[in-house]
Amino acid sequence: KDFNDFLSHLSSRKRKNIKKERQYILNQHVYHDAITGDDLTATIWDSFYILYKSTYDRKWGAPYLTRQFFDIITQTMKDNIILIIGKYDGQIISAALNFIDDKVIYGRNWGCHIRLKNLHFETCYYQAIEFAIRHQLEKVEAGTQGEHKIQRGYVPVSCYSAHFLYHSQMQQAYAKYLEKEHQHYNHMKEYLDNMLPFKHKKI
Repeated sequence: KDFNDFLSHLSSRKRKNIKKERQYILNQHVYHDAITGDDLTATIWDSFYILYKSTYDRKWGAPYLTRQFFDIITQTMKDNIILIIGKYDGQIISAALNFIDDKVIYGRNWGCHIRLKNLHFETCYYQAIEFAIRHQLEKVEAGTQGEHKIQRGYVPVSCYSAHFLYHSQMQQAYAKYLEKEHQHYNHMKEYLDNMLPFKHKKI
């Protein structure tokens, strides 16, 4: 029904930890808004793009999305975009780019100006969960990797991809590798499932 109802399904320790993390952000006077549609202005995207690039700068990587990309998606799918922005003293200090359809909110990119404890969790995870509940979406898909997501209510799910390897010897090499990888995957899936924070761990 709401975020507190969501928390009620978590174990007591995990529930208290999430409340503490969220309260910390509020105590820093950081407040979040969800922006979509016509409110996705060029000025908003300029701010987000700086944040987006800063994430790659810290990781010594190269951002693969151009500034023009955000203008294009605003023209073609503005009502399927949810940009969560965090503000301090009226200034945007964090933002997370999400896409939505009628059932799912998909979290994709984020960035921040300051290294504030719990800011990532609030901007990317808790705000997305709250938005999904408020708009009666079925699922929040937060992207790949990150065991820290499990402790905040995200359940690990299997994903698949299909590839064709033209070279026959390469096919054989990959086939042998994937046999071992599949065993490792099964062990990892069992391990992660045992980390679920819910009162009844089997989801």
